[in-house]
Amino acid sequence: MSKILGWEDWIPAINILHGYQSLYSIVNYHSNTQYQEEDNYPFIRDGNGNFIPQYQYSQITLTSRFVPLLGLDIRFRNNWSINTEYRKVRDLNLTLQNSQLAVFDEQSYIAGIGYRKLNTLLPFGLFQNRNWKSDVNFRVDIALNDRKVSTFRTGIAYAQITGGNKSITLNPSLDYTINRLYNIRLFYNTNAIKPYTSETFASSTTFMGINFKILLQ
Repeated sequence: MSKILGWEDWIPAINILHGYQSLYSIVNYHSNTQYQEEDNYPFIRDGNGNFIPQYQYSQITLTSRFVPLLGLDIRFRNNWSINTEYRKVRDLNLTLQNSQLAVFDEQSYIAGIGYRKLNTLLPFGLFQNRNWKSDVNFRVDIALNDRKVSTFRTGIAYAQITGGNKSITLNPSLDYTINRLYNIRLFYNTNAIKPYTSETFASSTTFMGINFKILLQ
C-alpha cells in the first residue's frame, strides 16, 4: 500500500488488517421418542398444547468475532512502528429450558507504538573486547475495553444488564537481546476496571518485573 501512495521512501510497509470468526454450537440435545408426523407435519402435542419437536435442544450459542474489525499496521524506515485495531465481539446464548437469552457484547480499541534497533553495542562500554551485538525492542500498548452482558427474559420487556465492565490497560515493555544468547525484559502493566453492576467493585491492578532468559541454539 505504501507504494500505491508513494510513501515507500520513508514508510516501507502499511498493512490493513481484518479478521472474522463465526461459531454456531448446540449443547445437550436429544431426540423425542413421542415425536410423530402426519403428512410430513408433527401432530402430537404436549400437556400445554404445544407441538412436540423431533429434537429437543437445551442451549444454542452463536458467536461472531471481528478480530479485528479494522486494523492498521505502519512500519517506518527509522525503525519505529505504529499499530491500531478496533475489535468487536458478540455472543448470543439462548437457553431454552428457562427461555432466557444472554447477549455478550465486547468492543475493544488497541493502540501501540514501538521502536526496534538491531546490532547495537552494549551500554557503558561493557564487553567491548568481545564485540557483542545486541537488539533493543521497546513497545508501549494501550487497550480500552467495553464488555457488557445483557439478559432477556420472558415477561420482561427490556434487557437487564447482568455483568460486564469497562477497563483500560497500559503495557510498556523493553526487550534487550545480547549476542543472540541472552534476553533481558523489563515490563510494567497496569489495569483499571469499572464494572457495570454493583455485584463487583471497581478495581485496579499493577505489576512490574524483569525477566532473564538464556537462549540455547
